[in-house]
Amino acid sequence: AEERLKRKLKTSPKGQARKAKHLVAEKGHVKPANYLDSHQKILIGIATKGGMLSSVLNSVANCQRQAEERLKRSVVMVQATFMSKQAQENYRRMKLTHEEAQDKQVVISTLVERSHLRFHRGEKA
Repeated sequence: AEERLKRKLKTSPKGQARKAKHLVAEKGHVKPANYLDSHQKILIGIATKGGMLSSVLNSVANCQRQAEERLKRSVVMVQATFMSKQAQENYRRMKLTHEEAQDKQVVISTLVERSHLRFHRGEKA
């Protein structure tokens, strides 16, 4: 241990020159207050590293894209099943009966309104 201490105290001229150069380069630099905070150092390392974080974000984006593609394919399959000939005919029939029912309802409501008006006027049917 004593030998190490002596070696540290006794530095080579090359080491002293390096140390002086380093001190000149550091002159005027101010270290932030949280410079020694290990948690901050870890966060700075993660933020500036980018490798791990970007790969995670890329994998998340890929998963979302694949899910959207699967959803589009399922919608297309459902649409294809409904576009069969029989399904189209059934849809047409249903639409026609619905329109006929609405027409009948309009006719009935107009007849009811007319009879209601005649009743209030005192006319006979």
